[in-house]
Amino acid sequence: GHPGGSLVNLVLSRTPLSPIGAPIRPGVVHRLDRGTSGAIVFAKTEASHRNLANQFCNRTVEKIYWALLSGVLPHLQGEIECAIQPSRENPTKMSVRFFRGRPALTRYRVLARGNDISLVEVRPITGRTHQIRVAFQFLDFPVIGDPVYGRPCATIGRPALHARVLGFDHPETGLRLRFTAPLPSDFIMAAGTLLNGVPL
Repeated sequence: GHPGGSLVNLVLSRTPLSPIGAPIRPGVVHRLDRGTSGAIVFAKTEASHRNLANQFCNRTVEKIYWALLSGVLPHLQGEIECAIQPSRENPTKMSVRFFRGRPALTRYRVLARGNDISLVEVRPITGRTHQIRVAFQFLDFPVIGDPVYGRPCATIGRPALHARVLGFDHPETGLRLRFTAPLPSDFIMAAGTLLNGVPL
């Protein structure tokens, strides 16, 4: 909804995008939460847009995130299965409601643990709004720096969530593509500080 300064504006300054979603969201196949860094895909043509949207809908897209969580997870890997829907108190915020929400499945494995901090690799199997942030808040291990589902952190001025890997089939050739987004400097700095220098 921003008229300027958005990622869509930046991409449009370099290449045309699919008319689907125009004029506000042309070419937008999926979204990242505000403050989340990492890999995202835009569609340049209407045909590629529909193809990519179907891949997301059919859950054939590989999505891997890295997150810094508040607290030490007791298990090195696991699944979080819950149901998510908009909060009754705040419709812009999501909450877990087992008998009313939409099913959400999130898999994770711990990459490192430090002083009351966990670095995790997360694979959201479903694609619910705010899914990763809500799932870990539900377990009482919120994403560090998340002002909505946790609390702000002076070490990183945003949720410490990074879309690390995005894999999908090329809409025209069918070739499997896999992109890895480098960790941004603020995430590396926060992880190094909070995990007592554990190398990434």
